Amino acid sequence: MKVVFLQRDSFVKLGVEQLSAVLNQAGHECDLFIESGERHFLESAHNSGADLFAFSCTTGQEGWVLETASSLKKVCPTPIIVGGPHATFYPKLIENTSIDYICVGEGEQALIELLDAMANQPDKIKDICNIWSKNSAGEVHKTQIRRLIEDLDSIPSPDFGIYAKYKYIALYSLDIFPVMTSRGCPHSCSYCFNSIYRELYRNKGTYVRRRSPSHVIAELVEAKQRYGVRKVTFLDDSFFVFPSWLKEFSGLYKEKVNLPFLINVEATQVKEWLVRLVKEMGCICVRMGLESGNDNLREKVLNKKVTSQQIREAAGHIKRHGIKLATYNMVGLPGETVENAIETYKLNKQIGTDFTLCSILQPYPGTMINKYVSEKGYYKEKCNKAAWNESVFVSSSLRLDNEKELVNLQKLMQLFLQLGVPLWLVRKIIKLPRNPFFHCIFKLSFVYNKIRTQKMRVIPLARLALHSLSYMSSRPVKDS
Repeated sequence: MKVVFLQRDSFVKLGVEQLSAVLNQAGHECDLFIESGERHFLESAHNSGADLFAFSCTTGQEGWVLETASSLKKVCPTPIIVGGPHATFYPKLIENTSIDYICVGEGEQALIELLDAMANQPDKIKDICNIWSKNSAGEVHKTQIRRLIEDLDSIPSPDFGIYAKYKYIALYSLDIFPVMTSRGCPHSCSYCFNSIYRELYRNKGTYVRRRSPSHVIAELVEAKQRYGVRKVTFLDDSFFVFPSWLKEFSGLYKEKVNLPFLINVEATQVKEWLVRLVKEMGCICVRMGLESGNDNLREKVLNKKVTSQQIREAAGHIKRHGIKLATYNMVGLPGETVENAIETYKLNKQIGTDFTLCSILQPYPGTMINKYVSEKGYYKEKCNKAAWNESVFVSSSLRLDNEKELVNLQKLMQLFLQLGVPLWLVRKIIKLPRNPFFHCIFKLSFVYNKIRTQKMRVIPLARLALHSLSYMSSRPVKDS
């Protein structure tokens, strides 16, 4: 059987890589078509010989997924499945006439069983755990969630080759090759899917799991030898969650890989000895969630149990070891004032952030913050329905006091920090009318600081950016 993955943006999705590897190991064939990388996207998909079209959908992309699925159905009867976070937390997606199946939760084992049933016993499809299907009358068959895959070493290393067919992605990824060493996050931030995902899998196995050091090293050694990878980005939610694992991993990494890399950390887990360890391994940039400079908003609204003092201490360890510090930040929180948002700027300035990734809160389905803003009536729409955007950098779906000032600050925060703009001037500038020039400043400062802090080459980054313009563009989502 042949599965063809379809994608709009040009970013590597580890879920697609992982599914491709698992399906190849099971004897199936996989291919991928990216809309921005194809001259005739639908024609390529139609002529691919697919037995199943598959979309990995995050919230904000469902409008494109449904439009594409509808177009495909007009020219071929090939079944269509949608997986990923949006299908998991918004399963009513299957009610759309163009969608045949959705995958809720982890898809490796479920997709293998689906393909086997499609080929041999179609009547068994309705019983496959994690797969929702429909009969000829449109009635939805829902199934239970299967247990988590606890032994991550039982899964083959992700198949980067499915993306490497696109030269602009391959060249960009040499500078920042994406790797996950674990699954699951121990924290329960309200804007993140992890707490709800953990509840979905209650009593279904250990939620936070990690691959063995040797398993990860084998993937990296192959990537280095096969593709010439020069730098790695570890995408784990918190790289320091298992210190003993990291101690074992560090020796193998220095001996067999020895490439510069980037990591994500959570401030409460940042210890001086861990920072020193990753510095010795070759870490060049640490990304840390700050989110808001206001303790009350961060802890009560975002449910991020980290204080500003803990953030300062963690940043101090990172900066003292000469590692670049990038922080994740948000504006547009429910109940946030302009002064609250300026506290975010102030805290970043205090800790010497090198790269401020500042977004606008998007309360995605399945998250606690979505429930909160719905119950409190923060949505702009009268029906309390979210207007999800594909990009987290453009606009807010919430009713906000002083929205203009908040969005202007989001666009200009990185530049303000680079120039050390004093608070009195910040307050004046963000009162100016919203305009396209501020958005251009945001894009330019984003790219410049990505190059500066993550040591990216300009041409590969520019080529990828040209294929990924939607990432920072507004695309309202239609009712799914």
